This record gives sequence, structure tokens and C-alpha cells, in this order.
Amino acid sequence: MSTGVCNLLSINLVKFIIRNEDGNFYFDYEGFKKAVTTGVRFSDNINDISNAPLESYKKSMTEKRRIGVGVLGLGSLHYILGIKYGSAESLDLVDSIFKCKAETELLASAKLGKEKGSFKLFDREKYFNTFWWKNLPISEDVKKEIEQIGCMRNSHRSANAPTGNMSIYAGVVSGGIEPVFMKEYVRWSIIPEQERAKLKERGFKFPEVHEGQWGETKHLKLIKKGTDDVLKGSFEDIEYEVDKNRGLVKATLVEDYGWKFVKENFSEEKIKEYEEKGVFVTTEELSVQEHIEPLKIISKYTDMNSSKTINIPKEYPYEKFEEVYMDAWKAGIKGITTYRAGTMTAVLEKKEEIQEKRNELEQTFDSANGDIIVDKMKLPEEYYSKGYIIRDNNSKKWYVNIAFANQACTKPFAFFVSTNNKESSEVADDTINDMIKLARGRGLKKDVIDRHVEKCQHQTNVTKIARTIGFSLRHNIKIVDVVNVLSDEKKYPFSSFTFHITRLLKQFIKDGTQVTGNKGKCKKCSGQLIYQEGCFMCADCGYSKCG
Repeated sequence: MSTGVCNLLSINLVKFIIRNEDGNFYFDYEGFKKAVTTGVRFSDNINDISNAPLESYKKSMTEKRRIGVGVLGLGSLHYILGIKYGSAESLDLVDSIFKCKAETELLASAKLGKEKGSFKLFDREKYFNTFWWKNLPISEDVKKEIEQIGCMRNSHRSANAPTGNMSIYAGVVSGGIEPVFMKEYVRWSIIPEQERAKLKERGFKFPEVHEGQWGETKHLKLIKKGTDDVLKGSFEDIEYEVDKNRGLVKATLVEDYGWKFVKENFSEEKIKEYEEKGVFVTTEELSVQEHIEPLKIISKYTDMNSSKTINIPKEYPYEKFEEVYMDAWKAGIKGITTYRAGTMTAVLEKKEEIQEKRNELEQTFDSANGDIIVDKMKLPEEYYSKGYIIRDNNSKKWYVNIAFANQACTKPFAFFVSTNNKESSEVADDTINDMIKLARGRGLKKDVIDRHVEKCQHQTNVTKIARTIGFSLRHNIKIVDVVNVLSDEKKYPFSSFTFHITRLLKQFIKDGTQVTGNKGKCKKCSGQLIYQEGCFMCADCGYSKCG
């Protein structure tokens, strides 16, 4: 039986940034070499001090002394150096770093072999005449030096693990060799037993899934997330969820190290220059080729495997999907993972079934023909969605995920918000009252409205606002009517969540729609104002204002 033991170590690439006299940032190759050399020795020592559950594992550790030195933070490093992941400049950077890494770890293992002895199964003549060694694209001078030493402490030296949790602990750097997943995002983390006990002491009501408990509480209500039943709610202004696999999890707002570094060290002009260059792309914004090309280079220099996900667009043709795997195989890549957009919560559900559910939702609104949907309207299992970040002078942030009823993503019907910012009860109450008054005026049934109000009772003020606006849109009340009601600056000041979510909604009002009420007249010529790209524009004199 062939066995092996994972003995992996990852080096944080963002720790090797130096600023020269010209004020620009560079990668510190000399510092990196020292870290790789130390990493090889450190990992090798682990083989001597570790226990193993089976004798076959222990034998593998002592006879092969396999180690796996990898990296993390490659995507974050690209942000800091102003290089777009997957670009020609990126490929040069990746080649330079991983060639340096391969040469350093091989030389370190050879010297360690001379000092302590080679791994037991090492055969000098065979090792330096293998196809792998002959075709390894490192410096010939380094190869000659290693061959002259004639030893090798470790059978394998390099691997690149996904480093999910490690990346968070290391300061929220990008995982492994991946690009930046998102510049800013909400991460759901499992709540440990000790923290759960403290939450209970403070009055938080939630079921202990692993003890067989399940059901709504005053803090958590049942929703559909993809095809899964999930309990969702908030306590002390922190969003929580309970699912049947992980139990209680909480939302934490995190920011990529590279993005944070850029904002703290670069001028607005420099950041704008990088944005125009496409430096700050994220996982979903890269093409399939931009994902796979860096992996081709990294694989040449890595003796074991590298964890890399290739993101595939939602409507990617099957023939091209096959080509991704053939391309990887031809390049000598040992293995890849592909992820098709929009399938995270329904991995095993057929694409046709998901599309059918989305079509049903769109048809529901189309068949209403602009009329109000007076009966109960539940959140569907499948819908199109987009994420938005709302900032209020950078002092407040709201992470908003909008669910859309159509593929064009022009008809929002629900909002899911994560934030650490509180909203005043006055603003929340005014928003709910205004929306309920509008719903009643449009003919919504009393029991439908009452049920919604009851569901909102134990939510945070921000969640109440988001759910109530979504409730109105879900029953087919026109966006322009919602915006007109919530555009009262006396009730909803600039810094309020209601103000900002209303401003976001204006983007979805059809250009040319007339502005009604006291805001409908132009201040310059008294002409009729219309909505244009989310702003007000006078149809007569061309005066324009966003607000």
C-alpha cells in the first residue's frame, strides 16, 4: 500500500515587500530566499518529531522525508506591485518568483542532505537522470551545483495548498496562489462552543443543530439559500445563520491585505491609474485563460500539486469546458478545480432546473402586467443576484446583495445586507410606515402586510429597512413609487441607510420616467425633470442633478 504524509508549510509573499529610494515597492528576492531555506529545514525537522497513526505513514516520513513548501498571498502581492493577475507582466513575476523558489529549496535540500544524509530511497545516479530533473527549467548553474553536492534530503519539496483559514489568520491575504477573491467581503465563520455559551448567557436564542435541535427562534427566521433551509437573523447588530451542516455561523466583514495596503500607501491618482490598468480584478472578473496561465508556470517549478480553482462563466459552452482540462493536462498540470458561477449553493442541481426556476420567477412578474401582486409572495429558491458596496464618506459601509427577478438584473425584489453600522429606530420606523402605507394604498391584503411586520420585529433596523423595501418590490410596487416615497430628506438624512438604498434603487428606474411630486420641477426653468442614469435631468434645459 502506497502512503504519504502531508507536511505542508506556506510562506506569505506580502511579507517580502521593500520600498526603494524611488518610493516604489518591489519584491525582496533575497529575503524570500532566506525564508525558503529556513522553511525547508523547518519542514524537514517536522518529519523527525511527528508521530503517525500507522507504521506505513512513519515509514514514508523517514524513507522519503517528503515536505511541501508553498506560498500564500500571490493575489494580494499583485495589488501591491500594481500588476493585473494573469497579464503578461503577471506571468513574468510568477515565473521569477517560482523559479527562485524552486532553485532555493532544491539547493537547500541538497545541502541539508550533505549535512544530515539524503532520504533513504535516494539513488544519486537515477535521481539526476530522471525526465523531471533533465527538463526542470531552473538555472543550469544551480543544477550543476546540486549535482556536485550529490545529495538530497527530501524526495519532494514543494506544493501549494489552498490556505483558506491560514490566509485569514495571516492578515486576510489571498489564498495560496489564487487571485484576490474579493477586495472586501463578508466571511461566515463557525462559532465555537465557548462563544456559543456566552451568546446564550446574553440572551441569544438559537438551536444547537448537532444536538438535533432545529426551528425558528425570536432572533432567527427560516429562509431559502439556494435549495437549503437556513435560519437567518441578527443579535447585537451582528448577522448570524444556522444551517444543518455547520450549525451557528456569524458574518464578519473582512478586507484583503493587498487592497488595504494600496489604500494606506498609494495616492488617489495612483489608485485610479491602477484601476484603469485593471490591477484590482477579482476571481470572478478574470478570464479562464488568465486563471490557468499562472498555474502552467507554477506547475513547472512544483514537484507536487498546486491548489488552483479555475472560475468558469455561468453560460460556458461544454466544448470549451472540456478544453480547460485538456489544456491543463498538456501543460503538465497535475490537477485543477473548476467552479461554474452561481452554483455554490446548488452544486448538484441541474442547470436546466435552476434556469427553469428563474424563468418561473420572471414569468410571475411578467404575467402581473404591472399590477400589484396582492397575495403572499415568498422568496424563490433560485434568482439572479449582484453584490454592491455602499459607502457613506468611508465612515460607514453596507454590503448589499440584490436579488433580481429577471436575467437582465433590472428588476430588484429583495435585499440582503451585512454591516456593522447601526441605524436609528426613527429612520427604520419611518421607512416601514411609509412602505406599509404605500402597500395598503396599492391594495395589498392586510394579513400579508401583518405577517411581514411580525417577521421584522426582532431584526436589526438595517435588516428591517432592507426587508420592507424588498417586500414592496416583491409585490410588484413600482420602483419609482418606492423612490418617490423614500426621497424625503427631512425623514431620511444623507447618512442614513434608507437614503443610500433609495439612491441605489434610482439606478433601476427606466430612463425618461418623469419625476413626480415637489421634486418634479426644474429649479432653473421649471421644466419637467426625468430620471436619467439614476439622476434627475430636465427635459427642457438639460439641467442635471444626482441626489
